[in-house]
Amino acid sequence: WEVARRAAIDTGNDPALLEALFDDGEFITRQGPENFCTFPQSHVRSTIYDSLDFNSRRDLHVLAAGIFRDALPTEAPETIQTVAFHFLLANAISEGAKFILKAAQLLSESNALPASYQHYKALLDARTAIPPEMLLETITQTGILLIKLGRFADALTIFNQKFLDEMPNT
Repeated sequence: WEVARRAAIDTGNDPALLEALFDDGEFITRQGPENFCTFPQSHVRSTIYDSLDFNSRRDLHVLAAGIFRDALPTEAPETIQTVAFHFLLANAISEGAKFILKAAQLLSESNALPASYQHYKALLDARTAIPPEMLLETITQTGILLIKLGRFADALTIFNQKFLDEMPNT
């Protein structure tokens, strides 16, 4: 019910009123001992999600990433992609860096090069918040990816000393 509670608070509505609306199960249902919510109608889910402020969305995506990370096989490509997706939407790059980097590599291997680049770019944009060895791997893989995309000038920029100068000594 965290979603309903956050939606009510973020929109200035009474949480009890919103919960009463969901009681009959037409718009939202509770499942499992933790009362996880599911939405039988996608437009209801979208409306509630859209009513959340950034901090609530961020918190829920970090929570979702943690649940998927802990509940699913960690090395499964689907788990990696799902966890990375939620960390990216939460803008929790440092927390999800390992998954985002692995997802970028998987996307590149499957020739989803623009999507892979977006993952690498998120890591580069947060370069001060990720471990130095991961930054070096990200720079290298991004440069290689840009060469595959035919973006040679951008690849040179990535490999430019400017990026390497910003890295701590490893």
